Amino acid sequence: MSHAWLSDTHAPLAREAALGLKAMGWTLDGGTDADVRVEFLDADTLPSANFQAGDRESSVVLVAPATTRLYLSELSLKVQGLAIAQAPARRINAIVVEAAQADRLAFTINWLAGAQMVTGQIILLSDKPAPTLL
Repeated sequence: MSHAWLSDTHAPLAREAALGLKAMGWTLDGGTDADVRVEFLDADTLPSANFQAGDRESSVVLVAPATTRLYLSELSLKVQGLAIAQAPARRINAIVVEAAQADRLAFTINWLAGAQMVTGQIILLSDKPAPTLL
């Protein structure tokens, strides 16, 4: 059984993720033994420069609501920098979610948790074509 730690259980995206992960057999009381740490960011918020992914988690997924393309670009650059700084001990990725796609969030977290060679990536869950990030 896989264990996940969620930074927030009250936000709408966090509730959606928790329901989906539980339905797939994840337990959410992972604590320090978590297989994945899921950090929920507020709209237009970036992780701090000194963001640390914890002591034992090998996979961290940052989750944020979709806002502007500028925010998406800023978050992408931030995630890449954090992934480089904390590799190979941890993998850090992000998911940006439009409200209509929240039901796909748990599946995406599950995929990223198992994607051992993926780090520094950002996934946009949206009905619209993805913007080009240069």
